[in-house]
Amino acid sequence: MPANKSQHFVPRCQLRPFTVGCDNKAINLFNLKLGKPIRGAPVKNQCAGDYFYGDDLVLERRLQTFEGHYASRLKVILAPGYKLTTDDAGLLKAFWLLQYLRTEAAARAEVELVAQIDKDTGGLPPGYLISVKDAVQTAMSIFFDHPDAVSDLSVRLVRNRTDRSFISSDNPAVMTNRWHLTDRRTELIGPGVHSAGMTGLMPLSPDVICILYDADLYRIDHSSGWAEIQSTHEVDAFNEQQVLHCQANLYFRRWEERENVRSLAETAARGRLSRRFDVTYAVFEHEKAGVVTFRAVSAEEARGHQRSMVHTQMRLPTPTRWPSLIKWRPGGVVYDSRSGSGYMRKHTRDPQGAYEKVRVRN
Repeated sequence: MPANKSQHFVPRCQLRPFTVGCDNKAINLFNLKLGKPIRGAPVKNQCAGDYFYGDDLVLERRLQTFEGHYASRLKVILAPGYKLTTDDAGLLKAFWLLQYLRTEAAARAEVELVAQIDKDTGGLPPGYLISVKDAVQTAMSIFFDHPDAVSDLSVRLVRNRTDRSFISSDNPAVMTNRWHLTDRRTELIGPGVHSAGMTGLMPLSPDVICILYDADLYRIDHSSGWAEIQSTHEVDAFNEQQVLHCQANLYFRRWEERENVRSLAETAARGRLSRRFDVTYAVFEHEKAGVVTFRAVSAEEARGHQRSMVHTQMRLPTPTRWPSLIKWRPGGVVYDSRSGSGYMRKHTRDPQGAYEKVRVRN
């Protein structure tokens, strides 16, 4: 095989702590479609595709440099006695964002969204349809152009003190948003990485998970950047998010935990989404005093109108439980844009926009 032909969308340095013996050669997995665990699958075949980032290798080499830095710091972070530093917190936030954007699951969601709009509208103009590799290229451009998209979030590391391990997946950097999923004011607004209440989860090893969170809405008690959990129910709450967001495979180190993983996968599978976006079509109805009004219609009805619009809204799966260590912050605040961009965090507001500061009661 030519050098760098097989390119990983979850790098092997991220999977290594979950491999058998941490030797980065074999890994235990649970395949959701087959509904069964597979013992000792080759790591080199996991989360990879031929020239996933292009055959010119420009992106691949750029990513390898970043991954090398992450891998070296991960060893330090997972070592006994480590205390979270500002620099490492920044690295973890950047790596979470990269991992969130780069997976096959994220790319396929974009491809499926465009394909749905193409089908609903009777055909988009030439050049609008995209491939998985097109979506990946766009996502990587977003990352390298805006690496600070989540830089305002707080970071905590959570140490697992139970005998049940954290699991990982082929889509390990999870974005969720408890406030968005539980507050009725957000019903017609899709969440994103800039949204108020955004939370990022990423398992670093079977014993450690990283949390990014909006400190205006949540708080996590900690010591030197670390929190601890002593309950398997807490572990399951984090692991459920991997089931809800993964593409096909869950990864775990210890083969004897396979039945726990199976049980979790079967229970949480009911909450998995069949699609990541809702698409709404609207047609022009009238204009009065400079205010243009559109009316929501079916895709079929929208085809017959020259003046129409398409609204897409990201969906998030709702877990059956939330980790109790992520607490609501008393007097939490969000920033209302009174527009389609929804509720923002203080540092993600558009400098040109007008926002209302809203206190949240939970």
